[in-house]
Amino acid sequence: MDELNSALGDAFHELGIVTLDETTVEVATHPMPTRVRVDGIHVDIISYGPGLAPDGILEPIAGVTLDITGLREAAAGAEEIEIEGIPTRVPTLSSMIGLKIIAWAYRNETTHKDARDLGPLIQATYHGPEAERIWSESKVCEMWDYDDTLVGPYLAGRHLASNWDPSSRQRLLRALEGNSAARLE
Repeated sequence: MDELNSALGDAFHELGIVTLDETTVEVATHPMPTRVRVDGIHVDIISYGPGLAPDGILEPIAGVTLDITGLREAAAGAEEIEIEGIPTRVPTLSSMIGLKIIAWAYRNETTHKDARDLGPLIQATYHGPEAERIWSESKVCEMWDYDDTLVGPYLAGRHLASNWDPSSRQRLLRALEGNSAARLE
C-alpha cells in the first residue's frame, strides 16, 4: 500500500478491486460492492465478468447502478506488482484515469469524489514511476513544448486509446462531451 500511496499521493483514498473468477456471480448478488479498509485506504471489490453487465451498467441492488465501462479492458491490461509481498494485478494508470472519468460522469450529480481522485491520478502521469518514461518520447515532448504536465496526460490518453475497445472509448468520449465536460474547464 505504501507503493500505491507514494505513486498516487496522499489525496487518493480509495482503490477498486475487480473480481474475475467463478465467484463473480455470487459476489455480484451481494447488496453492494464489498468495501474494506486497508492501511487507511478504502478498497471496493466490484464484481465483473462476461454477461454480468454487457452494456457497462451493473445493478448490484434494485435502483443502485454502477457504470463499469472499461473494467474488462482494465483487467485485461492489468500489470502485476507486489503489494507487501503479494503479487497483485493492478490496472495501468491510463485505465485508472479512464475508469475514474467514466465514474465521475456517471455519478457527478451525487458525489464529487471521483473528480477529486482524478487530480492525483493525472499528476501521477508525470510524477513518480511515470516521470522518467515521458522524456523518452521526444516527438511528444516537442509537441507539448517539454511541459511534463501536458506530456504525461497525453501519453496516458494515447495508451488508453490503444488498449480500450472502441465501444468503451466511445462511452469515455461521450462522458467527456456531456455535462461533465463543463466541469473540466
